[in-house]
Amino acid sequence: MKTTVIPFLMFEGNARQAMELYVSLFPDARVEEVELYGAEGPEVASIGV
Repeated sequence: MKTTVIPFLMFEGNARQAMELYVSLFPDARVEEVELYGAEGPEVASIGV
């Protein structure tokens, strides 16, 4: 039986490096969407799809 895990992660600083490490730990893991929040508000950037 295949198990699916869909985590929600939040980072302050070094987010890209943290996501790369997290994804490297699990077979077939991938980043499907990244939401970047700055002073102007949210910006959605789809990567790894």
